[in-house]
Amino acid sequence: MPIQKRSDTDSVWPDLLDYFRKDFWREIRGWRKVFIYYGMLTPLAIIAMIAIFIYVDPIPSQKAYLASGQAGSSYRVLSEKFADYFAKHGYELVLVETPGLDEGFLKLNDDKSPVNASFLTAGSAKADAYPNLRSLGSIQFSPIWLFYKGPELGSSPSLEELSKMNIAVGLKGSHTQSILRQLWALHGMTYRDEDEHLIELPHQQAAEDFSNGKIDAVFVVDGIDAPNVQKLLATPGAQIYSFNLVDAYVKKLQFLEKVVIPRGSIRISDIYPAKDTEMLSSTATLLVEKTTHPVHQWLFLMAAKQISNDRNQFFAKQGYFPAYLDQSIPLSSIAKQYYNSGLPSVFEYFPLWIAALFDRAWVLVLALFALIYPLLMFISTWRVFPSKKFIGDYWQDVRDIEEDLYACTTVEQVQHHLNEFDELEKDMTSRWFDDGDLGQFYAMRMTAIRQIRARGQTKLEQLKASEKKN
Repeated sequence: MPIQKRSDTDSVWPDLLDYFRKDFWREIRGWRKVFIYYGMLTPLAIIAMIAIFIYVDPIPSQKAYLASGQAGSSYRVLSEKFADYFAKHGYELVLVETPGLDEGFLKLNDDKSPVNASFLTAGSAKADAYPNLRSLGSIQFSPIWLFYKGPELGSSPSLEELSKMNIAVGLKGSHTQSILRQLWALHGMTYRDEDEHLIELPHQQAAEDFSNGKIDAVFVVDGIDAPNVQKLLATPGAQIYSFNLVDAYVKKLQFLEKVVIPRGSIRISDIYPAKDTEMLSSTATLLVEKTTHPVHQWLFLMAAKQISNDRNQFFAKQGYFPAYLDQSIPLSSIAKQYYNSGLPSVFEYFPLWIAALFDRAWVLVLALFALIYPLLMFISTWRVFPSKKFIGDYWQDVRDIEEDLYACTTVEQVQHHLNEFDELEKDMTSRWFDDGDLGQFYAMRMTAIRQIRARGQTKLEQLKASEKKN
């Protein structure tokens, strides 16, 4: 092959083309020799690289599944806003309707269910019981509403009067019922499942029956913008119970918060409510599986922030949520990063999955930065080790043959060692050597072997001449 001529006007393109024409495939053949040399270590290294790829998990699923609670609830409304936000970023958020948040939570904790995100009312779960779940933080207040008709109830002990009303208390096993049981227990009252006045209904049906006068009261835990709550607020004659012992309740049940509906803040036209109404409130926490892809977690957090900024916050300032209020479930690592330092700036410049991958990978790269140079040196050494080892072995062979050649006393012995040189040189030309060892390779072939062979040939001629004389 003719040698390529060089000049001061040469550019990178001829060198690049020449590399792919010649050097690239030479490098591939070299790596093949390296892999053959190391044998079983090669698949082990490949397995390690695959494991790293799986750990980084760069490609998220196009779908996520969110348990959205009952129809007509604020959680359903909120879920639809999350789904819209996902869709704007090219992902599908599938909403899985459940009779209540508790059922959605159970689906989230079920390995056989596709649900990988769910809302949970504060205080419903403990971390020890659900080690595979992580919190993304609270996303809205969920006030505890007690709607009733008739004369205004007085002080908090009058909760006992509820036992005489036909009151909707949510579905069996729901968090709504759980809170009611705990409130009654503080007053020494017992919640009796067999009590005919305690009517178990979905919130949507309860709102309808209350509006139609079929029941006297509704106990519900939900956001103020829930269609069910809005229907109850619009019901003529509906009164909102004011928890006058709200501060005491919060002391006893620390997962609850105190919120206030100012006088006339719902309807100024007829000054509704007629006075400041003190209420208890839980918070709705967004939970995900521990293995939920970082891209989906970032989408949930970004959506929660935008929704909080866009929506009319009756009980919280705009932009207040998401916030880590209910700390019964630990935050995910993504949520910790969000609450500590906000949204990474890289999200402004790249598609979401690339930004999330970069954000996740740079931490790993930074952690390995101190090892990266030694690692590269190790890989380089690992690559050239076979080449240097063979060079060293061949030099040893050359020295051994030379020593044996000088010790020869017969023509047959000299010829045998000269033949060994031929075999050695043939074997050398079949081996791969790193470019850095080519100098040694040619020095051995063109100088050492030739000179020793020439001296051996001279000795062979001398022994042959000596045998003729004898």
